[in-house]
Amino acid sequence: MSVPEGSTSYHPYSLKDKDRVVVPSVEGLEYKISTWGKETLMDWTALPLLPSGTIEVTAEQNTIAASETSSTTSLMTTVGRYITLRATHNGGKTIAGEIEYDIEPLVGV
Repeated sequence: MSVPEGSTSYHPYSLKDKDRVVVPSVEGLEYKISTWGKETLMDWTALPLLPSGTIEVTAEQNTIAASETSSTTSLMTTVGRYITLRATHNGGKTIAGEIEYDIEPLVGV
């Protein structure tokens, strides 16, 4: 998935067990947003205890920082984000995963 720089983005998720079945009971659910360079843009944040939903990432979090580009790369290089999810369900079992997406740079942002 690609998102134009400076745009709000929406990322659906679904928590599934080892058999690929949506978990019926979520006891804890949180996420964080990081850059490809592993810089944390937003630390762990709780989500509603639902087995599926959509995470909204703000336009500010989808803006490319100068630290994400180097003097040897073009300012028009695509950069990425990771949304890391961590959930507990069914008596303390843990599910973890990541949603990866690209940010397409815009000259005017």
